[in-house]
Amino acid sequence: MFATEVYSFFLEREDGTVLEGYFSPTSTSESPIVLAIQGSSCESMLGWHTSLSAQVSVLGLGLIVLEKQGVSREGIDLFLYNQTNCLEKRLQDYMTCLENVRLICPDWKGKPIFWGESEGGILAAILGDQITETAAILLFGIGGGMEPREEVKWSLRHRLQKHGALQEEIDAYMSFLDEQMDAMILEPNPEKQFLGNTHKCSVTCGSPTVDVSIQGNLYSLEIDLGSSFPFSLSEEILQNINKTDYGTAEWSDFKGQKYQSPAYTIPEVKIDNLTFTNQIF
Repeated sequence: MFATEVYSFFLEREDGTVLEGYFSPTSTSESPIVLAIQGSSCESMLGWHTSLSAQVSVLGLGLIVLEKQGVSREGIDLFLYNQTNCLEKRLQDYMTCLENVRLICPDWKGKPIFWGESEGGILAAILGDQITETAAILLFGIGGGMEPREEVKWSLRHRLQKHGALQEEIDAYMSFLDEQMDAMILEPNPEKQFLGNTHKCSVTCGSPTVDVSIQGNLYSLEIDLGSSFPFSLSEEILQNINKTDYGTAEWSDFKGQKYQSPAYTIPEVKIDNLTFTNQIF
């Protein structure tokens, strides 16, 4: 087995900040490049890139993985990460990468493959729909129908087993985890944190929820613990808020069946301390 080449690259965002990523070349200029998009983890992607590149390189494929803003191989700026970690900014980063891909691989003439895991699957699906040259979209998720609470416990139990924890240690931690989750339900306090999440964004009735403000009205938004949250509004809510026509949205399912629906833009949506402007629904 040969070592896979891994190169770092740096691109400039529109706001002047630096976008960092990793690249492994294709076997030929016509071979596809896999753009792999991670989930909601807050850690450097260098190790993940190295692991994936060993798998795709034997097929002659290239690989690109981006770091999230605030994360690099040198460390993590949690303040910057928390201020910028949203689907909108992550999508912008991948669009910036695609627009400048010739700077990363000047002789490349192939097509992209989008590989998305968990939250990354949302971005992979959006990018695959927007980029007409897309060769394939690969989506990977977890959960298998489990409640979010059980999904978190399963994931942590598996991680402890992988690192060689004793069964009694695992059982003790699972009990501790149940106690903490119960505490989050009973006291949704934004000043308290557990596993990197505040009690306010907690497991309420088995599902995590946050408050969403749209034009002064509060709505409860249920989200996936291992992912992020695409926006969708019911017809009843859309009827009662200010919006602007944005034409017709078109999409198709995996069988090729095409669908259409009216699209709108909403000036401002607030989710806790984050504000999103001109969102398309």
